[in-house]
Amino acid sequence: MTSYWPIIDGNTYDFIEGNDFESESPIFVSDRLSKSKSAFYVKDESSYFRAPPGIYFYESLTISLWTRVKSPQSWSRAIDFGFSNISVFLSLSKNANLNPVYNNLNGSNFPSFTMNSFYDLNEWIHLAVTHNENTVKFYLNGQLINTNSNFSKPYVIHRINCFLGKGNRNDSY
Repeated sequence: MTSYWPIIDGNTYDFIEGNDFESESPIFVSDRLSKSKSAFYVKDESSYFRAPPGIYFYESLTISLWTRVKSPQSWSRAIDFGFSNISVFLSLSKNANLNPVYNNLNGSNFPSFTMNSFYDLNEWIHLAVTHNENTVKFYLNGQLINTNSNFSKPYVIHRINCFLGKGNRNDSY
Protein backbone atom coordinates (compact mmCIF):
# COMPACT_ATOMS: atom_id res chain seq x y z
CA MET A 1 0.00 0.00 0.00
CA THR A 2 1.39 3.38 -1.00
CA SER A 3 -1.13 5.73 0.60
CA TYR A 4 -4.24 5.68 2.77
CA TRP A 5 -5.99 9.02 3.28
CA PRO A 6 -8.96 9.04 5.62
CA ILE A 7 -10.59 12.26 6.81
CA ILE A 8 -10.95 12.34 10.59
CA ASP A 9 -12.49 15.28 12.46
CA GLY A 10 -11.79 17.66 9.58
CA ASN A 11 -8.16 16.60 9.19
CA THR A 12 -6.49 14.56 6.47
CA TYR A 13 -3.69 12.14 7.15
CA ASP A 14 -1.55 9.88 5.05
CA PHE A 15 -1.28 6.90 7.39
CA ILE A 16 1.35 5.15 5.26
CA GLU A 17 3.82 7.91 4.36
CA GLY A 18 2.90 10.39 7.10
CA ASN A 19 2.57 13.30 4.65
CA ASP A 20 0.13 16.15 5.16
CA PHE A 21 -2.22 17.53 2.55
CA GLU A 22 -2.63 21.10 1.47
CA SER A 23 -6.25 22.15 1.28
CA GLU A 24 -8.13 24.90 -0.49
CA SER A 25 -11.40 25.90 1.17
CA PRO A 26 -12.64 22.40 1.99
CA ILE A 27 -16.13 22.18 3.38
CA PHE A 28 -16.18 19.31 5.85
CA VAL A 29 -19.46 17.43 6.17
CA SER A 30 -20.78 14.23 7.74
CA ASP A 31 -19.93 10.97 6.02
CA ARG A 32 -22.23 8.10 5.05
CA LEU A 33 -22.33 6.96 8.70
CA SER A 34 -23.25 10.49 9.89
CA LYS A 35 -19.80 10.96 11.44
CA SER A 36 -19.16 14.70 11.61
CA LYS A 37 -16.29 16.22 9.58
CA SER A 38 -15.34 12.89 8.00
CA ALA A 39 -16.01 13.80 4.37
CA PHE A 40 -15.60 16.93 2.29
CA TYR A 41 -17.94 18.69 -0.10
CA VAL A 42 -16.53 19.90 -3.41
CA LYS A 43 -18.53 23.06 -3.98
CA ASP A 44 -16.59 24.16 -7.05
CA GLU A 45 -13.02 24.20 -8.40
CA SER A 46 -11.91 26.27 -5.39
CA SER A 47 -12.46 23.47 -2.83
CA TYR A 48 -10.04 20.56 -3.07
CA PHE A 49 -7.08 18.78 -1.48
CA ARG A 50 -3.56 18.56 -2.81
CA ALA A 51 -1.47 15.50 -1.95
CA PRO A 52 2.32 15.85 -1.82
CA PRO A 53 4.21 15.27 -5.08
CA GLY A 54 5.53 11.75 -5.46
CA ILE A 55 5.48 8.40 -7.20
CA TYR A 56 2.04 6.93 -6.52
CA PHE A 57 1.50 4.35 -9.26
CA TYR A 58 3.64 1.32 -9.99
CA GLU A 59 2.63 -1.98 -11.63
CA SER A 60 -0.80 -1.89 -10.03
CA LEU A 61 -3.10 0.58 -8.28
CA THR A 62 -6.43 0.72 -6.51
CA ILE A 63 -8.54 3.83 -6.10
CA SER A 64 -11.33 3.30 -3.60
CA LEU A 65 -13.68 5.96 -2.27
CA TRP A 66 -17.11 6.71 -0.91
CA THR A 67 -18.93 9.54 -2.65
CA ARG A 68 -22.33 11.19 -2.90
CA VAL A 69 -22.94 13.26 -6.01
CA LYS A 70 -25.51 16.02 -5.56
CA SER A 71 -25.23 17.65 -8.96
CA PRO A 72 -23.41 15.96 -11.86
CA GLN A 73 -20.80 18.04 -13.65
CA SER A 74 -18.96 17.07 -16.80
CA TRP A 75 -15.69 15.28 -15.96
CA SER A 76 -15.93 15.91 -12.19
CA ARG A 77 -12.58 14.70 -10.85
CA ALA A 78 -12.46 12.59 -7.71
CA ILE A 79 -8.70 12.17 -8.10
CA ASP A 80 -6.22 13.51 -10.65
CA PHE A 81 -2.49 12.84 -10.21
CA GLY A 82 0.00 13.96 -12.83
CA PHE A 83 1.23 17.01 -14.65
CA SER A 84 0.39 18.56 -17.97
CA ASN A 85 -0.71 15.79 -20.35
CA ILE A 86 0.49 12.84 -18.23
CA SER A 87 -2.15 11.99 -15.68
CA VAL A 88 -4.11 9.25 -13.96
CA PHE A 89 -7.59 10.36 -12.99
CA LEU A 90 -10.99 9.13 -11.95
CA SER A 91 -13.98 11.25 -12.92
CA LEU A 92 -17.30 10.76 -11.16
CA SER A 93 -19.24 11.63 -14.27
CA LYS A 94 -18.71 11.98 -17.99
CA ASN A 95 -20.53 14.72 -19.84
CA ALA A 96 -22.75 15.23 -16.76
CA ASN A 97 -23.93 11.59 -16.94
CA LEU A 98 -23.65 9.53 -13.79
CA ASN A 99 -21.19 6.99 -15.15
CA PRO A 100 -17.61 7.24 -13.82
CA VAL A 101 -14.57 7.27 -16.08
CA TYR A 102 -10.99 6.16 -15.39
CA ASN A 103 -8.25 7.69 -17.53
CA ASN A 104 -4.55 7.06 -17.95
CA LEU A 105 -3.38 10.00 -20.03
CA ASN A 106 0.14 9.30 -21.31
CA GLY A 107 1.17 12.23 -23.47
CA SER A 108 -0.71 11.99 -26.75
CA ASN A 109 -2.32 8.66 -25.80
CA PHE A 110 -5.62 9.13 -23.96
CA PRO A 111 -7.00 5.73 -22.94
CA SER A 112 -10.35 6.09 -21.23
CA PHE A 113 -12.52 3.46 -19.58
CA THR A 114 -16.13 4.25 -18.72
CA MET A 115 -18.10 2.25 -16.18
CA ASN A 116 -21.09 0.56 -17.86
CA SER A 117 -23.39 1.46 -15.01
CA PHE A 118 -25.01 4.54 -13.56
CA TYR A 119 -25.61 5.48 -9.94
CA ASP A 120 -28.26 7.55 -8.18
CA LEU A 121 -27.93 11.21 -7.26
CA ASN A 122 -27.75 12.06 -3.54
CA GLU A 123 -26.97 8.45 -2.57
CA TRP A 124 -23.72 7.34 -0.96
CA ILE A 125 -21.90 4.86 -3.22
CA HIS A 126 -18.63 3.00 -2.92
CA LEU A 127 -16.60 3.30 -6.11
CA ALA A 128 -13.39 1.38 -6.76
CA VAL A 129 -11.06 1.00 -9.71
CA THR A 130 -8.22 -1.50 -9.87
CA HIS A 131 -5.47 -1.36 -12.46
CA ASN A 132 -3.15 -4.37 -12.56
CA GLU A 133 -0.74 -4.64 -15.49
CA ASN A 134 -3.07 -4.08 -18.51
CA THR A 135 -6.37 -4.92 -16.78
CA VAL A 136 -8.72 -2.32 -15.30
CA LYS A 137 -11.81 -3.23 -13.28
CA PHE A 138 -14.66 -1.01 -12.09
CA TYR A 139 -16.58 -1.85 -8.90
CA LEU A 140 -19.76 -0.19 -7.66
CA ASN A 141 -20.86 -0.95 -4.10
CA GLY A 142 -18.59 -4.00 -4.05
CA GLN A 143 -19.91 -5.50 -7.28
CA LEU A 144 -17.68 -5.90 -10.34
CA ILE A 145 -19.34 -3.85 -13.09
CA ASN A 146 -16.95 -4.23 -16.01
CA THR A 147 -13.39 -5.08 -17.04
CA ASN A 148 -11.01 -3.85 -19.72
CA SER A 149 -8.03 -6.19 -20.32
CA ASN A 150 -6.31 -4.04 -22.94
CA PHE A 151 -5.39 -0.87 -21.04
CA SER A 152 -1.95 0.72 -20.88
CA LYS A 153 -0.10 0.88 -17.55
CA PRO A 154 0.48 4.27 -15.91
CA TYR A 155 3.98 5.70 -16.20
CA VAL A 156 6.07 5.25 -13.07
CA ILE A 157 7.00 8.91 -12.67
CA HIS A 158 7.17 11.61 -10.03
CA ARG A 159 3.78 13.35 -10.21
CA ILE A 160 3.69 17.02 -9.26
CA ASN A 161 0.00 17.96 -9.35
CA CYS A 162 -1.86 15.47 -7.15
CA PHE A 163 -5.43 16.52 -6.42
CA LEU A 164 -8.52 15.15 -4.74
CA GLY A 165 -11.64 16.94 -5.99
CA LYS A 166 -9.92 18.88 -8.81
CA GLY A 167 -8.21 18.38 -12.15
CA ASN A 168 -4.45 18.92 -12.43
CA ARG A 169 -4.39 21.13 -15.52
CA ASN A 170 -5.98 24.33 -14.16
CA ASP A 171 -9.27 23.54 -15.84
CA SER A 172 -12.66 23.60 -14.15
CA TYR A 173 -12.83 19.83 -13.80
